Amino acid sequence: MPKITLYELDELQLQALIKRAVGEALQEREQPAEDKLLTVKEAAAFFQVSAGTVGNWAAAGLINKKVIGAKVRYYQAELHEAAKTIRKYKPQ
Repeated sequence: MPKITLYELDELQLQALIKRAVGEALQEREQPAEDKLLTVKEAAAFFQVSAGTVGNWAAAGLINKKVIGAKVRYYQAELHEAAKTIRKYKPQ
């Protein structure tokens, strides 16, 4: 268990300490997992759905696809973000 030491801080010192801690936390959070490009098959495995479902989600605008020549790829970091929305997605 980490040792906790209490200090007497004035208001400005406390504000600076909090601002620094929040800034560090936000920087860590904003860094994407891996900005790796995934194939349709890999994206389907990520969501545990079929490749056709991944294509349907891309057509519906739920996930972004990147077309490179004749190949379709998906950014892993974007799939992580989209997963939050897609889990709640109900087709109409």
